[in-house]
Amino acid sequence: MTGTQYYNEELSTHWTEYDPDSANQLLDEAGLDQRDARGFRLRPDGKRFSPVVETSDAAHAKTLELLTENYARVGIEMLPRVIDRTQWDNNRANNDFQMHWIPFDRMTFLPADPRRLMGWDGYGNEYFKWYSTDGAEGIEPPADDPVREIWALWDKASQSASIEEADVSVNEMARIFTEQGWVIGVYGEGPVVNIVGNTMENVQPDLVQDDIFRGIGPARTQQFWLKQP
Repeated sequence: MTGTQYYNEELSTHWTEYDPDSANQLLDEAGLDQRDARGFRLRPDGKRFSPVVETSDAAHAKTLELLTENYARVGIEMLPRVIDRTQWDNNRANNDFQMHWIPFDRMTFLPADPRRLMGWDGYGNEYFKWYSTDGAEGIEPPADDPVREIWALWDKASQSASIEEADVSVNEMARIFTEQGWVIGVYGEGPVVNIVGNTMENVQPDLVQDDIFRGIGPARTQQFWLKQP
């Protein structure tokens, strides 16, 4: 996120170039080169390639509609689904889903909650279970899987003697995570509306809303004061 010591401009634009021609070429090379009468790509078994994307919040429905249109332009029939949050969580926990739409928060101060980079509910959930339970649950990743590098870097960062030393490992975690493309980013920082009364003073104009700080955490609320009439 811009304004933090973990922001990297190069990584922030990685995988973001709009290039339908390259997308079509990659999909053809992946074996999805056959299409039906409506132009949608077919799987090797002759059925339409139609990934289901689940979200737990109707607020994201409009965004998914736009994504559905974008995917259709390269021959993919994306099927968005708004489902109950409990079902959404259960599907992820049981590895019973195709794709999930997840707001990728907690990225303001990465060491506060590095799980977004390590697996957890953003990608590789079964791998993260294996890591966090010392192999008692989940699925063990292959020996050469890059996610193991991320885990090793976090183990090193969490035992570092200084923040500066830890940040070297954390920034490398972010680089590996971004370059591997495990998560398909859609857009970057989104706007959040904060309504502030005319008598409220010392409210930051560039306040960041992030779940890791429970929204108002970085606002330094102890500095707020009310102007007296």
